Amino acid sequence: MMEKLKGIPASPGIYIGKAFLYQEQRIDIPMYSVKADEIENELQRLDNAFEMAQVELENLKIINSSVLSNGENLLVDTHILMLSDPEFQNNIKNYLMQNFVNAESAVYSTTKEFIGELSLSNNTYAKERASDFRDVARRVLGMLTSQRLRNLSELAEECVVTAKDILPSDAIIMDKKKVHGIVLEAGGRTSHTAIIARAFGIPAVLGVAGVLQKVKTGHPIIVDGDTGTIIIDPDSKTLDEYRHYIEKNQEITDSLKRYTKKVAETDDGKRVILKANIEILNEVENVKAQGAEGIGLFRSEFLLMQNEYQQSEKKQFEVYKALLENFPGQPVTIRTLDIGGDKIFADLGDHNEKNPLLGWRGIRFSLSVQDIFRRQLRALFRASVYGDLKIMFPMISSMEELDSVLDIISQVKNELSAAGISFSHDVKIGMMVEVPSAVLEADNMAKKVDFFSIGTNDLIQYSIAVDRGNEKVAYLYQPFNPAIIRLLKMTADAAHRNNITVSVCGEAAADPLMAILLLGMGIDELSMSSQSISVIKKIIRNVTYDEAKATLSAVCEMKRGSEINNYLRTKYNDRFGIYFQ
Repeated sequence: MMEKLKGIPASPGIYIGKAFLYQEQRIDIPMYSVKADEIENELQRLDNAFEMAQVELENLKIINSSVLSNGENLLVDTHILMLSDPEFQNNIKNYLMQNFVNAESAVYSTTKEFIGELSLSNNTYAKERASDFRDVARRVLGMLTSQRLRNLSELAEECVVTAKDILPSDAIIMDKKKVHGIVLEAGGRTSHTAIIARAFGIPAVLGVAGVLQKVKTGHPIIVDGDTGTIIIDPDSKTLDEYRHYIEKNQEITDSLKRYTKKVAETDDGKRVILKANIEILNEVENVKAQGAEGIGLFRSEFLLMQNEYQQSEKKQFEVYKALLENFPGQPVTIRTLDIGGDKIFADLGDHNEKNPLLGWRGIRFSLSVQDIFRRQLRALFRASVYGDLKIMFPMISSMEELDSVLDIISQVKNELSAAGISFSHDVKIGMMVEVPSAVLEADNMAKKVDFFSIGTNDLIQYSIAVDRGNEKVAYLYQPFNPAIIRLLKMTADAAHRNNITVSVCGEAAADPLMAILLLGMGIDELSMSSQSISVIKKIIRNVTYDEAKATLSAVCEMKRGSEINNYLRTKYNDRFGIYFQ
């Protein structure tokens, strides 16, 4: 019987296929007490296992060097560093010596306790990092017990991998030519599996409660990564609907290819720059193929979540340099570390806040942990000589915060100059407009920066006071709310009054109907996931600037979001030959 389940839309796209139920292999772990004179032998076994596990990961990198993405290489490096971490090893050794147990028991007990603490955290990022420690512990236990662990690199046919969770190392080496969809009970948008799925264009729905009790290997299944829906044993009517939807989308995708090399310009000459949002370097080639005119948002937190990059100016510099070199003559906007809310470093302070979305996040975090902030700024400015770098700062909510950021930038530049380190003096400095206070102070803030970038995801959340992840109130999260339209226009007007550019980098930038309103506001740039670029190009090339301004004017007279939504759909529903969600 057909069953529909909801989860988190972690990677877009739709696939119809057969499920492959992947159950993590159970390791038989011998657990026993040892005598005092046997402790040294157990410690030596432990050292050998850690060393062999590191060698295995190094070999994995070498063997798979031609297919591993930059993000996957980062992950392997992270696990290698975890294995060589003296504190991690010493915790296990101390447990072994204090409790007189064998090496396997010490690894299992120590990591189980630590994983349990992370899993109980209120923070999404901390929870998802538990899988890294479980992955590393399994690898060490595999060495100690001489058990070969099966993996997803040996799939027999194309499938939808369905599992409780996929360990990071499994996600890395899974056969991406045969995995066409991923459905997990665990995980979220910041998990390694989600990042890798997006990088390879694999539809993924994560956080699907109870899916393992409802699906078996071979079951027909639909993965809808656009809406976060999975359908088990779909009936013929549902299959026909999805097949029709996929067919129409493919026709639309094929028709949009002719826009790839065109610019986004209206018939009456209004030019809009379209850029891409990315998280990892592996996305660069796809961004270029989609005709992006540079990077409008590089989310650096996904890099700095890897501890070795967080702590190393040189490693950060190399990534920023590579990114800039990939876009010669085109601007690359890198957002400084934006953590807090649902993006947390497990090893930095106490993050168990009662209301993290209103707490220690964005620029507030960076200003209070300045060693990390300054290290990132130094790496960014050092890389600036290799391309057209723009730096922007997240969640600026007051003039005091903006002034503090600008003071630190000045200090970092002076330090680099004093050390004889080259950097570009033409780096554009911008800020994200994500909270209502920034909109109300936009005229004053615009006098101190080179550009605004509106983060509509947070601006909507903070303006309407709605958590879109909360099913009880998610219906209130409406970009067409009249208040949001006014806030966007106020920001654009303030930017242009002060002769700076304004872009939109939130999800609203990729909404075809919202793009018409943003065009009418005179927004200079839109930045979005690369697969949306051609659609928005088509929209802009098939309306006039005057028409967009007239549409905006009509919308600004409306009192309800539903009225605006219905008006736009009625006006443009048959205009562009695309589906409006």
